[in-house]
Amino acid sequence: QLYWIKPIFLNDADLMVRICTRVKLEFEKSHDLPTFRANCDIERLYPEIWKRPMLHTMSSILLPSYGRSIATQYRVVTDQRLAATALALRAYAVDHDGHWPGSLEALTPKYLPAVPLDPMAAGAAPLRFRLEGADPILYSGGEDARDDGGSEAPLHKPIPGEPVQRWSA
Repeated sequence: QLYWIKPIFLNDADLMVRICTRVKLEFEKSHDLPTFRANCDIERLYPEIWKRPMLHTMSSILLPSYGRSIATQYRVVTDQRLAATALALRAYAVDHDGHWPGSLEALTPKYLPAVPLDPMAAGAAPLRFRLEGADPILYSGGEDARDDGGSEAPLHKPIPGEPVQRWSA
């Protein structure tokens, strides 16, 4: 029969539990995505999975999507903080005859308890804000953790022959 498979799957299950525990602990300690990635690089911490994938079938299938789910969590937190800050900016403008603040610090403590940190930027950096003419630009460093000034340019080059999507209000 196939009794020899059971120890392989049990060993892999034990490995997955250890990895999930490590990821959870690192996630709780890391306030931003770059710090999490630096402290919890699964390929570096558990090279046996990638060296012998046949012995770690479950892990080699499930782990590649694990990193994406963590990045999605940081994106969701970033979106929440951007939304709260945008609402605070709008409330400030309403209270000040349509004028925007010069910086996010002007929103504290009346509109926000503190300037929100950017979960996508390393080192407890705050969300970014600038005025471009009369328009405010509020942005995050994004997954690449680079400050591009709030550019709306696509991150990736379009695929040749792919139609370009344009958004209009």
